[in-house]
Amino acid sequence: MGYKGVILIIMCSWHYVVNGQSTRDSVTATYPKPLVSQIELFAGGSFLYPKAAYSWPDEERNSKFGYTVGVGLSHQFNKVFQLAGLVSYDRKGFANSRRISPVYLVSEDVSNDYLTLSLIPMFTPKASRITFGVGPYYAFLTRSQLKGSYDSLNTTRHGYLKNSSELYKAYDFGLTITLTYSFELFHGRTFFFRMVNSAGLVSVNEPELVTISSIDRNRSVSLCLGILLNR
Repeated sequence: MGYKGVILIIMCSWHYVVNGQSTRDSVTATYPKPLVSQIELFAGGSFLYPKAAYSWPDEERNSKFGYTVGVGLSHQFNKVFQLAGLVSYDRKGFANSRRISPVYLVSEDVSNDYLTLSLIPMFTPKASRITFGVGPYYAFLTRSQLKGSYDSLNTTRHGYLKNSSELYKAYDFGLTITLTYSFELFHGRTFFFRMVNSAGLVSVNEPELVTISSIDRNRSVSLCLGILLNR
């Protein structure tokens, strides 16, 4: 075979490679990334430490535990950046006690339930299982309940339970910071641990109804376990 035959074979091979690459590119362009790349389900416990609106004399404000459960949808732009929208049901609140006389101690435990919407850009360093996120949240108060008691020196307890929705605004707004660690179990199914720090940026009190049961801003740290459902 002469050099002309060799050149002809090389040119035909190059034409085949180029056309094949163009075909693959056109197929890729025909099928863009879906709007929802991942679906996640999560649930966990929360440590609540709200900022006090004020302090009564002899008042002791205590932290308490809550919970969070929710679902998330995310769009993955590339291996580093994704945008997640989360919908969660969160139990927030606080507990406090105050001695109103040498004889009586008033104790109150407030549970505020919120439907929370969060929009969180998330960043994953290359070749890492850790994802960082920060973004805003907006929450709707769905339920508020106050459980209280009067304790006297002779250990007599007078308890009461009431709806406390009128003491708090119907919404909350703040900032959420997330730290997520992903891992695989059960035939490649992806699970994750996530720590969530939520800090309210607005007062949740109704100003004209400030009582011992008032707080200023919601604050919480949650630890969640979740599962990813890839599309």
